[in-house]
Amino acid sequence: MNIGRIFHILVFVMAVLVFSMSIAAFAQQNSELFEAVSAAEQDAKADVNQINWWLSGCCLYGISQAGRESHPPPGRLVGKSPEYVNVYTLTYKAKVENLRLSAAVPGFLTIVLSPICFVLTISLL
Repeated sequence: MNIGRIFHILVFVMAVLVFSMSIAAFAQQNSELFEAVSAAEQDAKADVNQINWWLSGCCLYGISQAGRESHPPPGRLVGKSPEYVNVYTLTYKAKVENLRLSAAVPGFLTIVLSPICFVLTISLL
């Protein structure tokens, strides 16, 4: 009876070790993916010049150009795992497009709405 109890305790300890190792590996993978998302967002913010995209929106072609696909520089991804590269690339593309559009649309609206505001101002005088 004593040997059976020791066996059950050892089985329980082994089960706890097996599950804790898989949880630790999963946590490490999530940490790596979170790092990829964070790095991609920071790099996208550094790479997009908001003033240039606002001016492009004022020139009326910025809206069409803002939606074009952009790729991160390959040097940033050297030595990274395939999962990291995939998450980084998807996040970078989405963030760059979002930043470009958020700067180009107000520039476009400025050019489109300025004459209307000017005409309304003159007609009220």
